[in-house]
Amino acid sequence: MLNFVANTTYRAMEWITKLVYLQMLWLLFTMMGCVIGGIFPATSAVFTITRKWMDGEEKPVFKLFWQIYKRDFLSANLLGYMLLLIGYFIHADISHFHNVVLNYISHILALAFLVVIVYIGPVFTLYDTNVIQQIKYAFVIGVMKPLKTLLMIANLIAALLLMMTFVKLIPFFCISLLAYLLTRISYTVLPVKHAQNAGGKTL
Repeated sequence: MLNFVANTTYRAMEWITKLVYLQMLWLLFTMMGCVIGGIFPATSAVFTITRKWMDGEEKPVFKLFWQIYKRDFLSANLLGYMLLLIGYFIHADISHFHNVVLNYISHILALAFLVVIVYIGPVFTLYDTNVIQQIKYAFVIGVMKPLKTLLMIANLIAALLLMMTFVKLIPFFCISLLAYLLTRISYTVLPVKHAQNAGGKTL
């Protein structure tokens, strides 16, 4: 019993340390890209490294982060800003449409957009394809795995509420914790072998 508690505590502390370090790298590389150019490739690196850790891969983290950041710089920014634009238009529709039917359609689109958001990070790290295909993959997988999707949305909301309650945790965990939770839940849904067969990313 004592060994179980000690091992569990050790693993938990190990992951906490990893996530804090990953968060610090995210902040550093986001600033390197003057925020607007760095936030999305840095986020891609966080998701990719989290996935590799879950696969049992242990490589020098800083070097790997830099390699992923460079590799995904253009594609991550293209995807990130496309999603921002889509989210903006959906929000604008909900805010301005007073017609019941159009408002209902806007809410359906918002729900579909949320499904894409929770899967897009894990999908982007695995599938080496164009932005439209990645968005499609994220949506289709989310619809086909409704229980996993609901669990991911619930974890996303819980993590955000935790950050809002303990604001001082935000600089240390906000992105890395979200990446960990979403990657952990989607891990069995997005196996590496399947992604490689579909043209997966390599590094």
